[in-house]
Amino acid sequence: MEETERTISSDKGGRAAGKKKWIILAVFAVLAVCFLVWAFYPRSFDEITGVKITEGVQIGCNVQSDPFVEDYRFKELSASREIGDVVSILTSSDYRKDIRYPFSNSATSTQAFDGRNMRMDFYDSETERYVCHFHLIDEGLVEVVTYETAEGGEKVRTYTPTDSEMFDRLYEYLDDIAV
Repeated sequence: MEETERTISSDKGGRAAGKKKWIILAVFAVLAVCFLVWAFYPRSFDEITGVKITEGVQIGCNVQSDPFVEDYRFKELSASREIGDVVSILTSSDYRKDIRYPFSNSATSTQAFDGRNMRMDFYDSETERYVCHFHLIDEGLVEVVTYETAEGGEKVRTYTPTDSEMFDRLYEYLDDIAV
């Protein structure tokens, strides 16, 4: 009788351990799916930058065509038409989280690119502070630095545009108007 009781209790323990393994695997699978959805869910320009286009927003743009030559051209966008054109191009694409650079401090220095890049500094003259730095490197990488507090606490993230032609349109536009 004791031997039969031991066999029954060991079967119950084995089944319980098997159920625990399946539960753990299911939890990891759900977490993996959640991560993939978070990483690849497209976000709008407003969501990733926090920029609200108002009368007081100014944009300073740097355009570079060769990484080995210091040929940055700068343009302060002040006309509402220019700001509207740039924002229209930027909002024409959504952006996905770029998981190649989880700690994006080094993303701009490690990305191999053809030399074309643009940096836009969004400044709010009403609050007298920078809102966001938006750095486009080649066609595949966007580095966004947002300032979370008035004291200058910053958050750096990398994204990939969903519209592959947005980079070229913006580069051509800024290259034409940059000095």
